[in-house]
Amino acid sequence: AELMPIVISGDLPVSIALEAKFMDLAMHKKYREAAKLIPLIDEFLELRGADEFFLRHLFIVGMLGGEKDYMRRIFLKIYMPNLFFDRAEKYMMKTVAGVPDKVRKAVLQDRAVVEN
Repeated sequence: AELMPIVISGDLPVSIALEAKFMDLAMHKKYREAAKLIPLIDEFLELRGADEFFLRHLFIVGMLGGEKDYMRRIFLKIYMPNLFFDRAEKYMMKTVAGVPDKVRKAVLQDRAVVEN
């Protein structure tokens, strides 16, 4: 509650303000509004380097907020190469987001590819 006036004033860096606003909306169960901030968060934060707790929260709120298409797109870029998520968790996320079954992790290249 004490942080929101600072966020509104614009005194914080954009990335921190977006994360604070996202968490505040999610805390108040305004998932659709929070999910609309995910593309901005993706633009201003380095999500590949974000901790797994924030990424889990981001994924759940994105799905609850109706951003399934966006979450499907960033799944391959952010969640697949992340070493903090085990195979079961990645499979669950992949299934919930509707990522095709023919997606595998290219371990040596550290990126996700779609098999033909």
